Amino acid sequence: MCGVPSGLSPAPLPDQAPSGTERRYLESTGRKRNSNTAGNRRPIGTGQNGSLPRKAAGHPRAQTAVLLESRKPKSLKGGRRHRKSDMQEFLSEQQKEILEANRSFYSAFEKLSLEQMKQCWDPGPDCMCIHPRQPALVGFDEIMESWRLIFSGTSYMEIDVKDATVMAGMDLAVVHCIESVMAVSGGQTNRGQVRATNVFRKLDDSWKMILHHAGG
Repeated sequence: MCGVPSGLSPAPLPDQAPSGTERRYLESTGRKRNSNTAGNRRPIGTGQNGSLPRKAAGHPRAQTAVLLESRKPKSLKGGRRHRKSDMQEFLSEQQKEILEANRSFYSAFEKLSLEQMKQCWDPGPDCMCIHPRQPALVGFDEIMESWRLIFSGTSYMEIDVKDATVMAGMDLAVVHCIESVMAVSGGQTNRGQVRATNVFRKLDDSWKMILHHAGG
């Protein structure tokens, strides 16, 4: 029979009375001896009836699971086991909506329409716009004033958008694309190409822009 490692005392058997040391400890702390003796203890890592234990509410993994669960589409039923085709269909429809919001933004840009541009943006104070080689503009009013100045100084605009890619969550999406711009201003024609990052937030079942960042 294998012996107990040096320095460790064997656990009392179910029918043993507590040792003198254990009894004095229990009396001093006011605790009762655990009824789960060595013969009745559950295996480590299991709960009642052999089930896995619940994670503590503050445990990082538990919080991560909640975040992942919240990103699941509400329209898909059936708990955790959604059909793969259902999820792909959901993502496909979501991507279409986001790309349509992106197209609406560039349509307003190309038409030099301030009213249409206003409809593309989230009206909140936390939206941001960074035009090429310009400082960041924060807030709906400041951003709209910048578009008003751009449109008033431009007589004609053509924009070709290509290589658009979408990364999306349940209510936040990022579109990366390349803008090829031809603008006529003051009788001069200017051409340029920039890479843009557009971020959209879902607001009342529609996607609204909260960031436009265009640069080299």
